[in-house]
Amino acid sequence: MGLKDRRSKTDVSTDSVLYLFDTDIAERNALRAATGLPLLDRESQRPKEKRLGRVGNCEGTENWAGIGLSSATICAVRQWERNEMVFRWFKSEKRERRRKVKLDRKHLKARSRRFLKSYLNADETRKPQFYRAVEEASKQCQPVKSGLPPPELEDAQIAEATSGAALQMVLAREERGALDDRISDFVTDAYATVGIAYHRAAGVYTMDKEMQELGTAAVHLLTMATSYMRAHND
Repeated sequence: MGLKDRRSKTDVSTDSVLYLFDTDIAERNALRAATGLPLLDRESQRPKEKRLGRVGNCEGTENWAGIGLSSATICAVRQWERNEMVFRWFKSEKRERRRKVKLDRKHLKARSRRFLKSYLNADETRKPQFYRAVEEASKQCQPVKSGLPPPELEDAQIAEATSGAALQMVLAREERGALDDRISDFVTDAYATVGIAYHRAAGVYTMDKEMQELGTAAVHLLTMATSYMRAHND
């Protein structure tokens, strides 16, 4: 078999490639020796092994060197890893949201519903009491007032912090045991309503229609309370 025949072979195994390479060098050196030219160094003529860094347009492949995978395969693996990370984040977020809804149902729902129902049944002369109660509760639960992170946060984060502070206020007031005191209950119910309203604003109830409706009513009351207090403070 001549040199031309060997060069046309398409066998991609490592041994075959090295065999053709070594034979090619031997024949070329034989020709060089016959013509008085210096011989070629076999090692210097071998193709240099390349290390892969960034593969194609795929980010994060700097350490995927020499593993025999195509660029498309590596990119597909990296994309799968990113998708898996996003999926885990959404799963964790959904689990955390369910936990918050469960706590609100247990500690805030009944109180907030009672507060809103009492507001609807109150005559116009008593409604300002509800406005002042929820407005004061809201102020007390704002991040600066409650010692929570400062209000440089996003709106949703501020709403979460405010709702969390309201829940803590409800739990603390219940722990003090003043459950038979109507005035104390009224104030505690106001805090519960604030907690529901801000969790509704933060989008916590998107998967719970009942809590979303209750939250909408709480947000509406809080908005009216803010407008009322501003109008009467001017």
